[in-house]
Amino acid sequence: MDAAVEELWKKFNLSEDEKGVLSINSQDVAQSKEQAQFNLLFRLQTNKDFNKEAFKTTLQQLWRGPHRVTIKEVENNLFLAIFVTGEHMNDILDRSPWSFDKRLVLLKQFNGDVSLDKVSFQCFSFWIWVFNIPIKSMYSTVGNYMANEIGIPILVDAPKSGLAWGPFLRIRVDIDITKPLMRGKMIHVEGMEKGWVYFKYERLPIYCYRCGIMGYQERECQHARKGCISSEKDDYQFGHWLRVVGSKANRGKNFHNQSKPREVEGEESDGDDGDKELVPFSRRLQSSPPTKKFSTEMESSPLDEIARFSVSQVLRGKF
Repeated sequence: MDAAVEELWKKFNLSEDEKGVLSINSQDVAQSKEQAQFNLLFRLQTNKDFNKEAFKTTLQQLWRGPHRVTIKEVENNLFLAIFVTGEHMNDILDRSPWSFDKRLVLLKQFNGDVSLDKVSFQCFSFWIWVFNIPIKSMYSTVGNYMANEIGIPILVDAPKSGLAWGPFLRIRVDIDITKPLMRGKMIHVEGMEKGWVYFKYERLPIYCYRCGIMGYQERECQHARKGCISSEKDDYQFGHWLRVVGSKANRGKNFHNQSKPREVEGEESDGDDGDKELVPFSRRLQSSPPTKKFSTEMESSPLDEIARFSVSQVLRGKF
């Protein structure tokens, strides 16, 4: 419900007829409830106008499976996707995040038991790569600890043994999208020096390099306009180095899952002009030999040289 309308309702004095309660038997809505068990409520993370028909058509094509997906608009920028099977619906959730014109498509499972205005899209799950972590800490338990620092832990990409040795630790986390993205974390492993681990996000949509919040770019940043943060480009605390980038890959479930994922063509891009096609997850890099040294410096690469500036700001307590 619109906030202004909700405030208006609070001021109403109900008549006797309006106070009367209409009772509806559960049997009267049994068929509707049965059909509503495999539904996703979704919206595009934007305050701008967009082509809704193109949006719906694109998602219907990309979400097609053994059965047709029905998409209906239920409110302005609020849509309902109706699936025939739970397996199909869960596959779409597992392969999220999805984007349209590089804007995040916010998804929420919806069974119709609550009114639309009670559904919150504040949190969304992302796969995050954790770099510079000691090899002995690349374990599912540590992954859960790390995920809990970022948001709500969903999954650690590790085999049954729990050992996830490699160039990075991959975790899926439900994060608050109204807050700045976390760029990394100071950690201390017993018996070792304190160090900085840094994050990269799979399928990261448009976000602001000034404030680190998803959904808009720097020119739209209200924090900079209000003077809360610097608007100078040299002072940007975020950048494209937070994204996982790489060659074409499969969008699928966790890398240790042996099932063959469906392929979707596309590549990660940072340009302003959006693609209506969704981009798949990047493949995990080949495992590198374990190292015993826990360095507080980040790996050298063109992207990480850019990241090093922001990390130094964090370590000095400037941000």
